Amino acid sequence: MEQLSNQEILEASNSTQIDLDNSDLDLGVEKNDDKRAKRKTTSTKRKSPKKKKPKTKGQESKSKWWKFFDKLYEKDEDGEQVHKAKCKYCARTLAADSHTNDVSGEGNSSSVATWKHDDERFKKALIKLFVVGELPFAFVKNEAFVEYTESLNAKFILPSRHKLSRDVSKFYLEERNKLKSYISKATNTVHFTTDTWTSHCQRVNYMALTAHFIDEEWVMHKRIINFRPINSHKGDDIGRKLLECVHEWGIKNVMTITVDNASSNDKALDFLIQRLPNIYDGGKHFQIRCFAHILNLIVKKGMTLKKCLKLLIFSICAGFVEFLEKFKVKTENMSASTKPLSHLFFSEILDIDTHLRKWQSKPAFKVMATKMRTKYERYWGKLSEINDFMYFAVLLDPTMKSQLISHGFRKIIRYEITPENPISNKDLEQIVSNMVDEVEKIMGVLFEMYKERCGFDSSTSGMCESMEPEATSPSHGDNDFLNDFYNGNDTSSIEPETELQRYLKEPRVELRKGQTFDILQWWKVNSPRFPLVARMDRDILAIQISTVASKSAFSTGGRVLDPYRTSLSTKIVEALICTQDWVRKSRKPINVDSLEDLFNDDEIVKDMENLLEKTNEKDNGKQVAG
Repeated sequence: MEQLSNQEILEASNSTQIDLDNSDLDLGVEKNDDKRAKRKTTSTKRKSPKKKKPKTKGQESKSKWWKFFDKLYEKDEDGEQVHKAKCKYCARTLAADSHTNDVSGEGNSSSVATWKHDDERFKKALIKLFVVGELPFAFVKNEAFVEYTESLNAKFILPSRHKLSRDVSKFYLEERNKLKSYISKATNTVHFTTDTWTSHCQRVNYMALTAHFIDEEWVMHKRIINFRPINSHKGDDIGRKLLECVHEWGIKNVMTITVDNASSNDKALDFLIQRLPNIYDGGKHFQIRCFAHILNLIVKKGMTLKKCLKLLIFSICAGFVEFLEKFKVKTENMSASTKPLSHLFFSEILDIDTHLRKWQSKPAFKVMATKMRTKYERYWGKLSEINDFMYFAVLLDPTMKSQLISHGFRKIIRYEITPENPISNKDLEQIVSNMVDEVEKIMGVLFEMYKERCGFDSSTSGMCESMEPEATSPSHGDNDFLNDFYNGNDTSSIEPETELQRYLKEPRVELRKGQTFDILQWWKVNSPRFPLVARMDRDILAIQISTVASKSAFSTGGRVLDPYRTSLSTKIVEALICTQDWVRKSRKPINVDSLEDLFNDDEIVKDMENLLEKTNEKDNGKQVAG
């Protein structure tokens, strides 16, 4: 392709009209000439527009604008050849018949609009390129990059590396303020996942904190909001840092925190529960233990048996792979952070229970599966110790509701039936019914809390409104008893049905085999029918059952910060990690090692630190004043 100068590109992009009058775009193809001539002489039903004689092969187009286009030949619905032009720069295809598509054509030509330069859009795109691409700021003056940028838009002036670093800092602060203004609202609820690492070369402990929530458009969000050094991995130190982050962001409602199964995390959350307001049920359901971590403990329990490993080596490799495949799939499926998973937790742990019971019956795997079941029973074996939010999430799935909970309870109880401890079907169903009623009753308490917090009464909306007496109620003369009955005045024994009860009474959504179901979309459509239940559902479906969201921002474990030298302050590291998480679209882990390459100039580092320090001082001043 012919190399064009910047001036020629500008001339083309700024032109509002293309002079096609002096050019012949109707370039024919030799093999179609005879067909066209034949069609023209034999057709008597309609008159075709008079066309110029096709150019001979090798004849050059006259218009200067053809240097910006490639010629295309396509067939229309009637099979006739149509001439088009494809832009060499934006790849847009335009009609290019010289008789019907030039600027003088009446009603047939495509409108040609002047492209509008947007300097702010280019600046934001440049920031994202350098942060997500982990490019050093000095690259902004690379000769090849400058030439490439000018070829795209000669009007955009590339900033210096110092200016670009300040733009990145300002962009981080702007995005941070937007996020803070949303999650700090008193009506919004946030869930956290957190994890800690140790940089062995620096001897520094770090903690990452990720916020999760579903917005008003029923879109699920994951945002890393803090990446801070902590004094140690002790529970009190972790708890103090978590509390500091919550206060810094002004978050009013923290519903749950998902953590790994470590004793230090238990102490950290106890420290936090005592100091946070608006904790549901005294913090009894505040902690969510990581699904993937517990599943890993279950598998490791079976893998420690030397006898099983010996059998594996000699005879049962295929069966062993099949046995462990279930755990691999479960871990992958339940580690997503961009879609709801809390409503699937109950069915997933019961599936694991079924899987272990099945393999316990096989002699070669009995010892291993039995050992793994002991670990399973410790965390998930007692239905009464499962976090209530996991049951609520099932009830709020319109394809499951109480029927799935009943199915699960019934299955677990049947496992416990023995000849020495028989239970009739009638008694079994009564036990299951009582257990489900208890779950719905506890959920009703949470519903009342939401009613109070949101400030409206939903008990008389919807269906209950249709039960009010009409003006045409029958009259029974002086019989006050019948008049009271028909006019509905005697309702003392009938409690109004709540919005939650109406939702639970509706038949569940039936799915065909293999049919997918978007639970967020369903609630988005049906939220006007159940506004308060939908508000509660937004919070419960955002609960995270895995800490992978916090882990995925980095490379594996403590190695992540080992290559990272100490030239960058913790504030800059946090700004870069958060900004990269907020703007990138892929789920690729952040490589902290390469983030340092963004800076190779002490002055740039100092500029960013000063800007971030000033902003933090302003924020602290506002908090003190408030």
